[in-house]
Parts: sequence; C-alpha cells; structure tokens
Amino acid sequence: MLIKNISTFMLLCVLLSPHVWAEAAQSFSQLPKDVQTTLSPFKDRWAGMDSVKQGKLVKGAKRWNALNAKQQSVAKSRYQAFSRMPKAQRDKAVRKLEQYQSLSPEKRSQVKSSFQNYKQMPSQQREQLRQQFKNQKNNRQRTRNSGSAGHRNGHRR
Repeated sequence: MLIKNISTFMLLCVLLSPHVWAEAAQSFSQLPKDVQTTLSPFKDRWAGMDSVKQGKLVKGAKRWNALNAKQQSVAKSRYQAFSRMPKAQRDKAVRKLEQYQSLSPEKRSQVKSSFQNYKQMPSQQREQLRQQFKNQKNNRQRTRNSGSAGHRNGHRR
C-alpha cells in the first residue's frame, strides 16, 4: 500500500506541477508540518535526494494539501486511470502535457477556452467534431505516407 501511495504522490507531483521549483528545505524537519505529513513516506530518504527532486516533492505536497477532498479524489482517480494505460499511451500523454506547458500563456488560454466551448456542446456535435478531426488526421498521415513512399520509390529506380 505504501509503494502505491508513493508512486501516486510522485505522479501527482509531476502532473500537478507546471514547472520545477527548488523549494527544498535543508532537512526534512524544517518542512512545514503539513508538508512533512504528506511527504512522510520520503522521510528516511530525504537527505539523500537531490534538491531538484526535493523541490518537486515539496511543491507537489503544497499543491496536494491545498486541494479539497473532492479535488483529491478526482486527482487520485485520474492517476489510477493514467496508471492503467499502456506505457506508450502514458508516454504520449506526458509529451502532450509538456507541449501544452510549453505554449505561451495566451495560447494556453485560447486552448482552455476552446475546450470549455467543446465541453458545452451537445454530445452529438462533439462526436461529429471528433470524427472530423480523426478524418483530417488520417488524411494528413496518408498524404505523408504516400509522399514518402513515392520519394523512396523514386530513389530506387
């Protein structure tokens, strides 16, 4: 159970922290009491961790402690869903999150707004948009594949 909680917490730190902050204290005992409680599974290893990892954990613990019970429950269920994904799908999700985080604040705001609009659409309209996007994606892949295949064939002659 402890291992599951540690891995859950570590993933939450990564998923909930948009940036890396070095907020590590000199020693575990210098951390705020609520952060110590949240990070208690790491207490024995704390001194041996590098400061960047400590900072990530402290920042994640502070964010976790700021969530209400419902938000924590949602975060836990998201982690469970994430952990059940195949590794390739998890890696893809992490890359997408990194892409999103690298966007300018204006572009992130635009993406959030578009997503809010999407969520408010009737389900039938959302499904039509998903299908339209899927078709566009498939067409782009076909175009790339046929272009590269023609290019390869041209070199063989």
